[in-house]
Amino acid sequence: MKKLLGKVVVGAIGLMMAFGLNAFAAGNSLTIDKAEPTGNAQKPGEVVVEGTFTGELTGAQVTILVAPYVGSERPSLANIKDENIKYIDQSGLTDGKFSYTFVLDPEVSAYAVWCGGTDITEVSNDKSISFNTTPSTDEFEIVGIVTLNVLDPGKNADITKVTATIEGKTPVSAVKTEDVNGKTAGKYTIKVAPGHYDVIVGREGYLFRTIGVDVTNANVTAPDTALVAGNVTDELTSKDIVDVDDLQALLDAYRTKSGDAKYNSAANFDDSDIVDVDDLQALLDSYRVTAEAAYVAE
Repeated sequence: MKKLLGKVVVGAIGLMMAFGLNAFAAGNSLTIDKAEPTGNAQKPGEVVVEGTFTGELTGAQVTILVAPYVGSERPSLANIKDENIKYIDQSGLTDGKFSYTFVLDPEVSAYAVWCGGTDITEVSNDKSISFNTTPSTDEFEIVGIVTLNVLDPGKNADITKVTATIEGKTPVSAVKTEDVNGKTAGKYTIKVAPGHYDVIVGREGYLFRTIGVDVTNANVTAPDTALVAGNVTDELTSKDIVDVDDLQALLDAYRTKSGDAKYNSAANFDDSDIVDVDDLQALLDSYRVTAEAAYVAE
């Protein structure tokens, strides 16, 4: 019934405008107290329009209509869609105050708002509201702390080799920061727009970790991560277990130094430039450990 009534409302207003009738009665007044997106003002999404409508209404309801501008042209009332019509029971209003929520169109930066009685005998003057509906790509920060579980972390382990990656964005390198539990820590910071993200944290020679992060309207601190050494044979995101292939690859490079033909940097977990007993012990400590098991408790 309301949908049908909405079409009658719009059609009646359109006819009145087409015949040059005064659809905006001087006795009515529309005041917009608030018209802004919920949450972050730069993000397209729901908008709450709040205001006050005064004047004599002969109908039992107040009707609010919202229509987008096309370019700089004032919208036509006849083009208002059903979803842009809101009915508010007049008996539920306090001092004529109303609130209407609608969803912004990312392609539209300005809207016109009308308010009036459902019988169309009187309609208030219209008001314009404008928004920045261009989504920002770098609004908030995902921040995390990462350490490496090598035997002697104070030796040479380079925490800046750790990267944090989100699909579609350039990987971010960790920045060396204060020690955490006796281990050199790195801090990574990724700037993102609101949304859900899978952050992949890892480096050569270590099992990667995937962290699901939801960003709404504030910076987010990701869980701390202690990367597990032992992933010698596979790329960052394609291996989730330390196994016999990793052990064999390390043994093939055992006792080699940086620059040697058989040297394998992925087997040099502490970045000492030699694959030695410390690297072997670190791998054995993680042998048969999966990424899921290693990081589930964090």
